[in-house]
Amino acid sequence: EVYRVPEQTDPRCSSHVSSHPPGQAPIGDMAEGRMGCQAAVVNLPSHKGAFPLANRPCAVVVGGERCDESSGDLPKVKQFKSVHIFDIEARAWRSDELVPDMSVPRTAAALCVGVGRIAA
Repeated sequence: EVYRVPEQTDPRCSSHVSSHPPGQAPIGDMAEGRMGCQAAVVNLPSHKGAFPLANRPCAVVVGGERCDESSGDLPKVKQFKSVHIFDIEARAWRSDELVPDMSVPRTAAALCVGVGRIAA
């Protein structure tokens, strides 16, 4: 989900809750739903672009886990090492793999962002 938080002085600020802004289509779900993931907003190249030109603000979603119901006493938990990229301007999930997967699956990892780096 993408949330837009207007400032209190913004005339659009009201108690009315909308699932998406008027005139805009809703955003599609991630390929794999997850919890316990972390995200950072970084500039990446456009869809057909290449580094060093990083001019598209994107949310990079890293790791997490999915807990599925199981027939036994304990739920089945799957941790992810995958990275998903959401292009904020296009309001769409990207299918290219600009950011590589982590080496091992992680849940609730901390992210640090520096010039040209995302560290988990």
